[in-house]
Amino acid sequence: MNKLILATALIAGSAHAEFFTGNNLYSKLTSSGMDQILALGYVMGVFDTKRGVDFCPPGEVVAGQVKDIVQNYLERAPQHRHLTGDILTLAALGSVWPCKQQRGNGV
Repeated sequence: MNKLILATALIAGSAHAEFFTGNNLYSKLTSSGMDQILALGYVMGVFDTKRGVDFCPPGEVVAGQVKDIVQNYLERAPQHRHLTGDILTLAALGSVWPCKQQRGNGV
């Protein structure tokens, strides 16, 4: 019985796997209610995961600021919205907060 429950949980969990394209992300960011909250959670997840690696923001950044940067980027670059949301989020954040190249010590 336990194996049946585990197998069912694994199948059900994988049925919800999805990603955002830039089109989906832009649509949700410019909407209201739960769609916008879902998109903000997605953008902040990318932000938290890649901060200091692919982009280097200043110390006091708020979620609304990050949302605005990504939304504005998607608005200005509709030709790229077919790409995945994570790639476009990283491009948007990297364009405003690039990391400085570390020099010396072979790093």
